[in-house]
Amino acid sequence: MTTIGEQIRDARKALSLTQKEFSAALGMSENYIWQIEKGQREPSDRTISDICRIFAIREEWLRTGTGEMRLPMTKEEEIAQLVNGAINGSSEFKRAVIKMICSRTDSELEALEAALRSVYENL
Repeated sequence: MTTIGEQIRDARKALSLTQKEFSAALGMSENYIWQIEKGQREPSDRTISDICRIFAIREEWLRTGTGEMRLPMTKEEEIAQLVNGAINGSSEFKRAVIKMICSRTDSELEALEAALRSVYENL
């Protein structure tokens, strides 16, 4: 059986976050997260609740490892997460593409979609 610290580490890694990024999102010190992951400290119920709320993690999974890790996301939440990851990632190309898409009219996007589908089908 895994410890809650291991579950938190696994959740953080599944989210592709460093301890620094994870702790910043929670408003906690990086050292505190490190201590939890290493089993040197037990997270408070508030910390567990914050992790579940901020990262859409199921509390039962975090505490016991039972079931699915993530809560099901709406389409809007899924898109927001993908866009946020691209904006905060290291790829300038991804940021440029998102900016380009968001600044186009619906008719321009329809033309772009048709062109992309054609390219994709011919790969």
